[in-house]
Order: sequence, then structure tokens, then C-alpha cells
Amino acid sequence: SNVILSNISLVAKKDDVSDSVKDLVDNYGAELVEIDTMSTLSDKQKTNKENYLTIMNDFFTTLSNVTSK
Repeated sequence: SNVILSNISLVAKKDDVSDSVKDLVDNYGAELVEIDTMSTLSDKQKTNKENYLTIMNDFFTTLSNVTSK
């Protein structure tokens, strides 16, 4: 029988999700929470006039949403 992980959140760097994490999300119901590590700004972020503060605000909002469940 499959174990259900519906109450488990996995945090991963955007666009860098391992196959193991994908398996847990796809097959066991875990939630994937992708975060921006701010190592560099992408062209899309620059075009959207995002900066450190807007990205960190999004990061904290994401964490707040996950932890308040």
C-alpha cells in the first residue's frame, strides 16, 4: 500500500527539483514548495522589475502559507 504524504511539504530551489522529490510529489501526495534562492536574478525577474525585497517578500509569503496549513 502507498503511504500518503498529503500533510508533508517539500522545499526545493525553483527549476532544480530532484527526481526523488518529483516522485514523492507525483506518487505520494506531498506538496512541492519552490523557492527562489536569490543567487542571481533571471532575465524575467529583471524585466518584471523584481528585486531582493520583492523576491524575499514572496519567499516569506510562501513559507507563511505552507506553515499555516
